[in-house]
Amino acid sequence: MTFEEIIAKQDARIKLLESQLELLKKADTKERLLVAKGENLRKNKLFELIKEAVKQGFKRMTRYLCGLLNV
Repeated sequence: MTFEEIIAKQDARIKLLESQLELLKKADTKERLLVAKGENLRKNKLFELIKEAVKQGFKRMTRYLCGLLNV
């Protein structure tokens, strides 16, 4: 692999990890608010988070994100 290809691959990996972190942060924040109210984060809210990630350009990760959030 050329230096440029290595850099591009690493940039893609960083973008993937950042998106995963952002999705989990959002899910955690929403779940903490609901737990404080004595409720659980519903599946439809998890799907909304995944849909938002897809809109941000992570369409190919849909299956992975569903697995990550256990939906």
